[in-house]
Amino acid sequence: SSDLYFGSRSEWLHARYHGNGMLKISATTTDVVENPVQLAILRDEFEYANTAVMQDILEHQLLNKIQLILESAQFKLREVPHAGYQEISEGDRASSILNLVLARSTLYRWLENLTGCPPLVGIEGSVMRLSRGQYLNWHDDLNNERRCVGITICLSNSPYQGGQFQLRQKNSADLLFSYLHTSPGTAVIFNINRTLEHCVD
Repeated sequence: SSDLYFGSRSEWLHARYHGNGMLKISATTTDVVENPVQLAILRDEFEYANTAVMQDILEHQLLNKIQLILESAQFKLREVPHAGYQEISEGDRASSILNLVLARSTLYRWLENLTGCPPLVGIEGSVMRLSRGQYLNWHDDLNNERRCVGITICLSNSPYQGGQFQLRQKNSADLLFSYLHTSPGTAVIFNINRTLEHCVD
């Protein structure tokens, strides 16, 4: 069993194709659109570069609710071992909501189908942000060895600079994937294993 961690061919292919409309998560349901052609393309991308981009997976009412909570949220600086520092929301109402809506068997089975990972049985995550001058160096998220899939979801409701998510094979300078979150509600799904590492620049 494995945990889902919340917290391709190349960048040009992701610019051309995203998993649009296949997955929609609301406060009460997770809807999956069965589209074998789209799923095959996403599987191919994930096999090649260990990532997939899903646009607008959060239903707008749910996204707006989370963004409203975060407008008054307090953040605390936390060290990420061997990687750097990030700010984590305190009180964590938004994180609790996200952990709840993502912990559904429909999503677990869809992710297993996409990524080929072992059966998913749990999720853990929190809302984080990086302020000016902050970054996360290369790391693999395996401080919990049960993790096998990660998801980052853009929750920002205003433009920002920086925050490029990058993924590569360990001991390699060549990027498998590079993506800048600019669309609220869009998710990057990425593989977690001992051969891969990622950073936020």
